[in-house]
Parts: sequence; structure tokens; C-alpha cells
Amino acid sequence: MNVPIISLNDWDGHQVNCIIHGSIEGVLNRMHCRPRLTITAPPIDNKIPEETYQLWLNLLIQKSGLVFWNTPARHYERAFGVDPSKAIGQIIWDKPEALPLPKNKIIYHHELLWIFGDKSLFITSVKSVWTIFSVTKSKHPAPFPSDLPSRSISACTLKGDLVFDPFGGSGTTAAIAKALGRNFITCDNSKQFCTWMKDRIEKTKVV
Repeated sequence: MNVPIISLNDWDGHQVNCIIHGSIEGVLNRMHCRPRLTITAPPIDNKIPEETYQLWLNLLIQKSGLVFWNTPARHYERAFGVDPSKAIGQIIWDKPEALPLPKNKIIYHHELLWIFGDKSLFITSVKSVWTIFSVTKSKHPAPFPSDLPSRSISACTLKGDLVFDPFGGSGTTAAIAKALGRNFITCDNSKQFCTWMKDRIEKTKVV
């Protein structure tokens, strides 16, 4: 499968199985299809204001059937757009290999997957704790391990459904969606990341 990299201005808002070179806001504003599942991790940056995280998450909730929003546990002073009262659930991603963080007395070896949207879209039940090792070797600074999108996609979608990752990064979500016979859309502001994603997704075989 050829996976095209499309600039935001050239995307018609309908084409799937592609990589959009553009921002999350731009892609969502042009998107005319509705993903059954969005799974993503926003960039963690102290320079990004809380209002921006809120905007991103609210747009995703409006545009998607279900949203899995991955945030770190250790930044307790930041919400990353999350209003717990609006979440339909939360999964703890247990990372058994995690090391103690400098200057902390608590060893944070987990992250959080906040779930928003229509809980009736779950196809199977899932446990609230997933033990998954992190990826230690990658061109991207914060790649998803394959099991994270794989479990999410398998629990909430069927073959042919649309999966979206607006912070595509290393392309894990799109590659797993392709492998499982789902359609995908992914995007990133970085042209380099888009190129890496294209190579990875095209090499991924359908299971």
C-alpha cells in the first residue's frame, strides 16, 4: 500500500490511509469523516498553555466516537486538558521498566489513558491496568509501544473502521491500524516525522 504524505491545503477532508503534514487544529477543521477511535499522546511541553490542551481534547471529543488521551502521571500540577468529570474511564499504563526520576521520592512507573466519548462503542471489555514495556529505541523521542494502540483498536473497532492519531510521531498507531485491517488518518507538523511514518506504515503487513 502506498501511503501518501499530503499537505494540509491539498487534503480534501475525506481521504483515508494517508499522512497529513499539518497541525491538529488544521486537520480537524478540514476533516469530513468521523473516526470511530482516536488514540494519541499530546506533546508534553511546559510552554504549551492548558487552554491549548483543552482545545485539542475538546475538538477530538467532538469529532470522534471514542478518544484515548495519553498523559503522564508525574505532572500532577498539569491537567493536559483533562476534566475527569467528562471522562468515561481511565486505564493505567503500567511501565515495569521505569526508573526513579531525579529529585522525586515517588517512583512513577505508570502513565494514564483517559477515555472520552461513547462507551457503547466498546466491542470488548478491557482491564483498567495494562502492563506494557516502553519502547527504548526509536527515532522519535516518545514513541507508543505497539501493544498500546493494538489493545485499544481491538477493543473499540472492527475491520474497516477509521482510527485517527493527530500526533503521529513514529507512526505506531497508524501502522497497527493498517496491520489490523482498519483505515487510518495520522498527521504531524514535522515533515521528518511524516517521512519516517510513511516508511514504517508502508513496510507494515496486514495481519
